Amino acid sequence: MPRVLYKLTIEHILPDGRLNEDWIQSLGNGDQLKAEDIQETYKNKLGNLTLTPYNSEMSNSSFIVKRDYNPSGSEFEGLRSGLFFK
Repeated sequence: MPRVLYKLTIEHILPDGRLNEDWIQSLGNGDQLKAEDIQETYKNKLGNLTLTPYNSEMSNSSFIVKRDYNPSGSEFEGLRSGLFFK
């Protein structure tokens, strides 16, 4: 089976930029200031970062979209990449 090489980049699960309506609803139950406060607290924490070949495609998408992102049936399925080091 041929080996596929991917260019992996760091993706913020919780965006480090401006929050869209999906994130405001998810984080702050519609309260933009609350959502921004939560974002500021957690956006640069290690647990908010992941490796993915789809950083630019995922962009500011909601958590559910990022979690399930899987173009063309790739072995990398959104945030569940199956990435392991030997």
